[in-house]
Amino acid sequence: MTERSIEDLRRLLDEARARRWEALGGPRREWRLAAGAVLTAERQLAEAEGVEYADHVDSDLDCDPGAPLPHVVSSGQGVCLAYYLRQPPPPGWRGQTVQVVTSASAGAIAMLAFRGSTHSVSGPNDEALGGHPLWGRGLRRYQLHQVRRSRWIAELERQNSVHPFHRGGWAERTNHYLFTFHDELFECVAPSYVAEVRYDTMAQVVRDMVERLLV
Repeated sequence: MTERSIEDLRRLLDEARARRWEALGGPRREWRLAAGAVLTAERQLAEAEGVEYADHVDSDLDCDPGAPLPHVVSSGQGVCLAYYLRQPPPPGWRGQTVQVVTSASAGAIAMLAFRGSTHSVSGPNDEALGGHPLWGRGLRRYQLHQVRRSRWIAELERQNSVHPFHRGGWAERTNHYLFTFHDELFECVAPSYVAEVRYDTMAQVVRDMVERLLV
């Protein structure tokens, strides 16, 4: 990638951000298209510059923006994550009422099982996500991402390099997943995950996750 082409990508990103600003207050669909173009431009520039960035994984697994209520169950064998999925508003809803969601509420829930136990639950929340290092590099609220060129994977490999049977190439064999929820972030390093979508209560799904890890 030449310096000139990187400058071109920076210019394209500036233009995409200007179009997103112009789309504010207009039709929602136009703003979403403009916002999507910004994310694409951010990721292309980061890829060209060879730096860490966040790539969107699967829109079918995007969380509910208001009350996803993520729950994590882990052991030395693996990690299970469950949260309420994004759902369309009920018919006739005009934003004047609030639906209270608890672990006893029934709804569409994503349950993801990861091989490996390296994970983290931390901040910032959605209001402070602009302070995250990957903001401006493809990170977006309420989505599942895969972090490309992950510094976390590189650090884990560096720490493990003192082991007498250490084998390199972690970046080729593992992935760094990052979920941006309403109040917290969930991150996990694992080769892959298995996703299941259920219509149930969170309380029941958590009980099932515990049983899965005990088998």
